Amino acid sequence: MSERPEHDLIVVGGGAAGMACAIVAAERGARVAVIEKTEAVGGTLFLSSGQLSAAGTRRQRSHGIEDSPDQHYEDVMRLAHGHADPALVRLAVDEAPGTIDWLEDLGYEFASGTPSLYYGHEPYSRPRTYWGPDGGRSVLRVLARAWNRLATPDGPITALLGHRAQELIVEDGAVVGVRASGPGGEIAVHAPATVITTGGYGANHQFFEAHTPGAGRLISACRRSSTGDGIIMAMSAGAHFRGAEHHLPTVGGFETIPGSGYAGEPPQFAILNPASWPARAIHVNRAGERFLAEDAYGPDRRERAIAAQPGAQVWVVFDDASLADGRSFHPLLSADAVRQVADYGMYAWAAPDLPSLAARAGLDPAGLERTVEQWNRAVASRHDPLGVSEPGPAIATAPLYAFLINPVVVITFGGIEVDGELRVLDGAGEPIRGLYAAGEALGASALGGDAFCGGMAVTPALSFGRFLGGRLATREAPEPAIAGG
Repeated sequence: MSERPEHDLIVVGGGAAGMACAIVAAERGARVAVIEKTEAVGGTLFLSSGQLSAAGTRRQRSHGIEDSPDQHYEDVMRLAHGHADPALVRLAVDEAPGTIDWLEDLGYEFASGTPSLYYGHEPYSRPRTYWGPDGGRSVLRVLARAWNRLATPDGPITALLGHRAQELIVEDGAVVGVRASGPGGEIAVHAPATVITTGGYGANHQFFEAHTPGAGRLISACRRSSTGDGIIMAMSAGAHFRGAEHHLPTVGGFETIPGSGYAGEPPQFAILNPASWPARAIHVNRAGERFLAEDAYGPDRRERAIAAQPGAQVWVVFDDASLADGRSFHPLLSADAVRQVADYGMYAWAAPDLPSLAARAGLDPAGLERTVEQWNRAVASRHDPLGVSEPGPAIATAPLYAFLINPVVVITFGGIEVDGELRVLDGAGEPIRGLYAAGEALGASALGGDAFCGGMAVTPALSFGRFLGGRLATREAPEPAIAGG
């Protein structure tokens, strides 16, 4: 490597973590190269709901909400069932309020009513969840303004869009650069520090299935670019991969083209959550049997109950009379849309009777008939053995419908192991000099254990990017070797 590399910092991946890292580093005087394989920065912010969580923000105080990072930490570790990395959770919750205030200073638009308690995941003990009116794009909008100011031909950020990182350059045990390929061929970029922010591997079927034992076939709702390139590249340089055993699928999604392994971009979800949408159908497994009260609150309980079914699949079964008011079991599907989708017969089916419906949907006919008979008795008696508070409606009016809901991946749980300073660690637990990581490349389990913790993906990505951008730009990192020695 030359005596003075052409950049102070390389960021591999231009999503939330990468943009935040590059922006903060550039504002503090660093020369930053950002290698991004797609033609635009933003990463999964284009698809994300953009949920943020932080305790002790200006906005909380303005709403009279008393909260603190300590309380946030306790909530996360509780929700994560003790499986999250304590050092990373501590760093995340300590940095989070500054990140929310920073976004607000950049002009971020908060959705009305936030911060709030959010029930799509297991809720926190107090309102500390935020989002914008356009989801992840609300975050991207304010990041883009800062980015566009700095990523100019003469600016401190060199944006290498359309370039795919191929290999880390290692000299004397330290990462000193990255080889990448782009429209002009292969290039080598050098800097004393490299940050991996390439996201997860939710669109890499081979890697997912090889590293997630027992999860079965991947059905992805991730961006097609989420192929784990940075994780694989870091592993080739000795980084330790961890956390995939904590994988938990998201409750429900339509595999719109059966066998494709994709649930669409953005994903097409079936919201099986009575906190968001009333139950209007029964949920059965492949044997045609119900396994959980359809109006049961508690997303974590529901997710685990569905994950325990064969193939982690659930069929939503109902009749035409339940569509009489124009609504359906799904908040984004009208009654007419349900009928239209069922006519296609790809992931939803309609039939004049239960035996025909079972045959078309791949359900056990005897099991389905027995279950519907029991359900209709529960509707008549107003008592359900599984505990639905107000059973109904009955399933009797043809045509009858069944929608197949699959386990869907929106975020991956395995990732690169780092320490509390975000230095990438090898298999012996030792830092790889000059190499850092942030964002989903760390794996969702690092900050959420074996569960979904609201706002513990986008907020830590931004926070850790800001943390590294500031540390590496001002040479405050704990290893002086990043400067070349």
